[in-house]
Amino acid sequence: MTTSSLMFEVTLVGTGSVEIAAFGIADAEASVEKEIRALLPGAAIRVHEVRRALPAPRIVETFEVSYSLRHRLSLEEPSEEVARRTAFRMGRVALEGSRFGRTVWESADVSRR
Repeated sequence: MTTSSLMFEVTLVGTGSVEIAAFGIADAEASVEKEIRALLPGAAIRVHEVRRALPAPRIVETFEVSYSLRHRLSLEEPSEEVARRTAFRMGRVALEGSRFGRTVWESADVSRR
């Protein structure tokens, strides 16, 4: 008996925060967005907060940046549940080993294509 595959559209939603060295708030925000886009091309990134990790200003400061992201995947899997698990795994693998590896993938919205 063969299992047929179905096409699913899965939208992963995740949140996280990282510390990053930057020349200012805008630089910290841009660096986070650039690095995530390199790891997850096409992901929608929203920076929620950028704050200094230390109170004293310096030329290069450490900032804590909190963010959320949405990443859409098209998957061919035998069921909705398998598509959901595959999407979570793909999200974890994409960020693994980077400063964003602790991103918490909170949900995976699955729809059939």
